[in-house]
Amino acid sequence: MALSIKLKPGERLIVNGGVLRNSGKSTIALDVLNKVTLLQERDLMLPEQADTPLRTLYFLVQMMHLEPENHEAHFRPFVELGAQLYAREMQRGDSAMCDLVGEVIGLVGKRDFPHAMRRLQKELGKPGANRNSVKFE
Repeated sequence: MALSIKLKPGERLIVNGGVLRNSGKSTIALDVLNKVTLLQERDLMLPEQADTPLRTLYFLVQMMHLEPENHEAHFRPFVELGAQLYAREMQRGDSAMCDLVGEVIGLVGKRDFPHAMRRLQKELGKPGANRNSVKFE
């Protein structure tokens, strides 16, 4: 089953590390027919935006997704932060946050990064919503 993606004019998409941009004047639809690593510009979080533990967790999941060759470099801090966040929220009695962190850890364990990111997005809102602009080089 193909994944359908719509890009608005000027919107960018990261595909296997390369950046594509819709340079047309209208929205385009793309069908992804095989397995690729992709991230739409609107879902991208910059390092400086990872300013809370939950946002940092999102950023680490994003990096594991975008840089599979550097998985271990992002996985270790993810596990440490996830464990700290879970323990802190358990002490506070916030079972909803514990459930969220546990679910995200489980999804990352299955290497289901897109679903882990979507789950965190529900809690955070769109990761890039507060940025002025993102420059893709």
